[in-house]
Amino acid sequence: MHIEGTANVIEAAKRAGVRKVIMLSFLRARPDCGSPYHESKWAAEELIRDSGLDYTILKAGMIYGRGDHLIDHLSHTVQTLPVFATVGFREKPIRPIPIDDLTDILVAAIDGRMPRATVAVVGAEQLLLSKAVRRVASVVGRRVVVVPWPVWAQ
Repeated sequence: MHIEGTANVIEAAKRAGVRKVIMLSFLRARPDCGSPYHESKWAAEELIRDSGLDYTILKAGMIYGRGDHLIDHLSHTVQTLPVFATVGFREKPIRPIPIDDLTDILVAAIDGRMPRATVAVVGAEQLLLSKAVRRVASVVGRRVVVVPWPVWAQ
């Protein structure tokens, strides 16, 4: 879908006389990393960069806001289970971006403020996933124990 769908969008844009494509990609999209998802997102980005069209590629990390997967999943999990397992024994920091901020960045891309650019889009606050889980649990009035869990077990 990422590769073929993007190729189809580029072709349709050229036929319709569209001069710019804006793509919302993923922050960790990259080549040769062993993840078909990340590699196919990267390949789609490359198609856009090589299309001859103007473009802005926004490489977003975790996005949160009403109805999102991040907060929805975390709140459901902490309300269902008293334990949350993080991914791996050493947590990596995350920088989730509020949907309203991402919307402002999309408008800037539409307005032409980022021509022929690939831009990393992250939130202002850096925190560990365990802290985000505890914060969500606190908001929904639950206690949660956060434990590190090996990647291979997940």
